[in-house]
Amino acid sequence: MLDRERLSAITDNVVYDEPMSKHTTFRIGGTADAFVSPENALEIEKIIHFCKDTDTPYMLMGNGSNMLVGDGGIRGVVIHIGNGMSKCRIEGEEVYADAGILMSTLSKKILEANLTGFEFELLIQKLLIKSGYHSVKITQASGDYGIDLLAKKNQVSYGFQCKRYQKNIGVSAIQQAYGGISYYHLDCAIVITNSYFTEAAYQLASVNDIILIDRPKLLKMLKKAKLFSSQIPLYCYVVDLIIICLFYYLHFQYQNLIYLSIFLIHLLLFIYMFFKTLRYKKYNQIKEYTIHDYQ
Repeated sequence: MLDRERLSAITDNVVYDEPMSKHTTFRIGGTADAFVSPENALEIEKIIHFCKDTDTPYMLMGNGSNMLVGDGGIRGVVIHIGNGMSKCRIEGEEVYADAGILMSTLSKKILEANLTGFEFELLIQKLLIKSGYHSVKITQASGDYGIDLLAKKNQVSYGFQCKRYQKNIGVSAIQQAYGGISYYHLDCAIVITNSYFTEAAYQLASVNDIILIDRPKLLKMLKKAKLFSSQIPLYCYVVDLIIICLFYYLHFQYQNLIYLSIFLIHLLLFIYMFFKTLRYKKYNQIKEYTIHDYQ
């Protein structure tokens, strides 16, 4: 039995019999016995101690995306890491963020601070997930021991070092990645860049079995993973425009509703392709910037 009086004495940020449908993106789910939105780590610690002392089941949740709750709801305490813990501060090249901050918000703040290396890591993280890797996570910003991303695929553990540079990548990146293999107990290390590698880097990587992915290979991977939009060929516009003109003429001559319907369908298709092309240009400008040179 949930001790509501004791829990309320620990935190003011608690509601009881709270519908979980308010807190999931699918807007479904029964009630939680207690729904707590702590504002700091100390408050979380006190709530968890309470749950353990009283044998009350508890669970942590974030923003409620990719989460399904049954009609029976959740017994015990739901600890919601959300708006109350969404602060962020940037000191030099180090970012300190609460667990409840949205990744989109964090990315925007990092971009505003011109820390573009993290943006590149986020792109590679998304690329790996799209390419079939799992357990993909970014290592700590400082003291990462030469590895920026950890991932697994086909029971093989990988470590990725992400280098977003204007100049070619030298042997130091290979040495750092090699050092990360033993620290993270990896099967393989990969250095991935928006630029190119020096000949010395290729030689050292070959000796130490480090995989190198340069700009051309990265672009191929991005396109294969469909992280670049595909542009509509010009002939599609030409063919569709001919069909539009033809069926407009036929409708004008014979006043037939079928001709009118075909004309309107292809007109809408033409408009759709036009806006898709505009989106393609904007989207790919963003992606080109994402892997563009800096420093």
